[in-house]
Amino acid sequence: MDRLPPAPPIPARPNNQLTDAMYDLADALHYPVDSQGRVFDVKFMLPVLAYHLARCGAVIDPARALIKQRRLPPAPGVFEDAVEWVSVDAPDSIDDELAGVTIDDVESLSAAAKAELLRRLGAKEPESTNPDATTWHVETSIHFDEGA
Repeated sequence: MDRLPPAPPIPARPNNQLTDAMYDLADALHYPVDSQGRVFDVKFMLPVLAYHLARCGAVIDPARALIKQRRLPPAPGVFEDAVEWVSVDAPDSIDDELAGVTIDDVESLSAAAKAELLRRLGAKEPESTNPDATTWHVETSIHFDEGA
């Protein structure tokens, strides 16, 4: 038997303030990026973080947002659910960013849009000396504070 059993049905989302805040916070923590541009995978902590922050009164205020998430297109080495965080003024998708692009616009494209354009034009993937290297990854970083 090489198939996994079907996933159990997802219960209906209760409609209340706490749950709405938790879902919004969990969405905002999808591959967060730090001040150095490092992407983090916190999916195993999402239920705890979202629940705790929602109970603390944290909510997402779209009017104050400076960034939004944008799905990355499927490509070798890119996680299926990968997103990039872009300015709220940026196009909603890489396809939107590439619509009507000319050769003069290439340098102003985001890194992900430029990579997608090159992939669509048939450019070869850059060679890497590391056979395990991917074009998109999450860097693990764990720090312990022993001073407490």
